[in-house]
Amino acid sequence: MPSESEGRGSVSAAAFRSHVDAPRLSRVHSSHLVIRGWCYQRYGVPITALRARAGTQIFEGAYGDPRPDIQPAFPSDVVPEQCGFEIPVTLGCPIRWCELQAQLPGGSWNHVRWLPVASYPTRLRAETRKWRRFWSGAWRGDAHVWTGLTEAERDFAVARVRRHGWLNLSTAAHYAPRPFAIETFPLALSDAPLPHVCVVTPSYQQGTFLDHAMRSVLDQEGVSISYVLQDGGSTDDSVDIIRRHAERLTYWESGPDEGQAAAIARGFSRAGIGSDDLMMYLNSDDLLMPGTVRFVAEYFAAHPDVDVIYGHRVLVNESGDEIGRWFTPRPACTDLRMHDLIPQETLFWRRRIW
Repeated sequence: MPSESEGRGSVSAAAFRSHVDAPRLSRVHSSHLVIRGWCYQRYGVPITALRARAGTQIFEGAYGDPRPDIQPAFPSDVVPEQCGFEIPVTLGCPIRWCELQAQLPGGSWNHVRWLPVASYPTRLRAETRKWRRFWSGAWRGDAHVWTGLTEAERDFAVARVRRHGWLNLSTAAHYAPRPFAIETFPLALSDAPLPHVCVVTPSYQQGTFLDHAMRSVLDQEGVSISYVLQDGGSTDDSVDIIRRHAERLTYWESGPDEGQAAAIARGFSRAGIGSDDLMMYLNSDDLLMPGTVRFVAEYFAAHPDVDVIYGHRVLVNESGDEIGRWFTPRPACTDLRMHDLIPQETLFWRRRIW
């Protein structure tokens, strides 16, 4: 194992807890890999950044992914909920070890642990050409370029995009906070009967936002809605909030689940969805504008050949002020892995494609 190099912070590695979830690092035969896991400073000092060092190469990582599963395992530590990390690594020569380093307030980088990589990159010139072709096609939105990559290489590509913030639309503030403006939607797009709409909200520990999200669905007018609230066993005031609206819900429950996707699937299974119904899910820190669902139902009734629609997103802060907007015209792109085009909370689809 290499010795720690000079010039880094003096905090002992024993002050950190960490674990590498993926990949299995005993044998990695690729020059492109993604290191994922969790890490925190045991005594409550915040980690401001995380990176990997392989020889003279430095690879910056994304730190701060939610990991609520860690704190219960170490009740005597000060464990931040957002202690997950992801580091895309490109090895240009044979490397046997990577070092995980954490930055603390003040800027110092500190040794956390050594990772046995045992990577043996081969055919570097051919790989360079392959990746140049991939990135060129990916930026054009051509989904066919992914067919030449292994599953691990695809994972690396997405992680690298995330790390560098290359997704083409940002959720960061676009401008200074200003009063939130309600949209006005045209009605009576069709004389046809309006389809029924099923909405599921998955939630966990989101009591701060949950009441606003629920009322934005329950207060929709002029359309029939089945609304299911699927809570993951929150210990804040979420259950009390749900109970206040329980009589207007089609179904609700609060208990452990396997995450957001599982909660959404379970919620739809409780909604009693008909073959001609519309579906959407709304996260518990999102809102629907007044009139949204009626407008959507009108549009689907007027366009029976359309299976999916999505719209524009308004970004709001915790105070309810508007801080940005996504305007999302349909681009000439067949690949959503590299180009984040669809604001999820505006997405509605027909049951027949579910």
